Amino acid sequence: MRAVSKYIFPACLAMAPGVLLLAFTMRLTPHMMWDSVQYLAAATSFATNGTFTATLAELPDAQLDAAGRLITSHPLILWPPGYSLLIGALARGFALDVRTAAALISLASLAIVLWCTWRIACEVTDTTTAAGAVAFIGVQSVVQQLFRSALSEPLFLACGAWTLLSIVRAWADPSRRVRWTVSAALAAGLSMNVRYTGALVLLFQSAAALCLLVIGRSQRERIGLAISIALGPLVGSLFLIHRWFTLGCALCEAR
Repeated sequence: MRAVSKYIFPACLAMAPGVLLLAFTMRLTPHMMWDSVQYLAAATSFATNGTFTATLAELPDAQLDAAGRLITSHPLILWPPGYSLLIGALARGFALDVRTAAALISLASLAIVLWCTWRIACEVTDTTTAAGAVAFIGVQSVVQQLFRSALSEPLFLACGAWTLLSIVRAWADPSRRVRWTVSAALAAGLSMNVRYTGALVLLFQSAAALCLLVIGRSQRERIGLAISIALGPLVGSLFLIHRWFTLGCALCEAR
């Protein structure tokens, strides 16, 4: 128990300044822009009706169908739905306003990013130095601004940070290599369901898992690593499969 307390305290010390500053400045009301309206509209639709429908917030008078009827909404299919899905699930499950849910996701995402950064820093330096460095990073204005808006970037960065931490731990801890590699695959796959650039995270994760596969210590470990290589793209393709059945294509009109 003493070892765990000694381990957790520097991590909390590292995360607290950035997370508390974001909570104080954002006050559970994230900054909004046009993309935010689309994300939250889809989240509201999911929370109330169980469907992904986004309102047309830009040039509504120019959105007409072939019969000349005004189109006021459309399915959320241009962007991966992971961010809106999580907001809607929180809003529906805990009776929250979607803006509050978005703010909580931003806070949690920043905490995850800082936690992962601290854990990775501990691989190359002592815990106190790592905590001080991460605390400094967390309060920087560029970091605070990035996590203050109701956009998918914070959640995407959290998935990416967890992927990187899992890969680092897979190399550093051979006894749990398969577990960490599967963890990286899941996080990388989820990142693509948040933003299309998650494909790059998937590529990085797959390359790292392939390198570990080459130096695998046993047949059982190689099988586990091979499964992790396939798991990432499988999870990442869920939204593309949805797009295929909805639009008849996987990557057309992607943003």
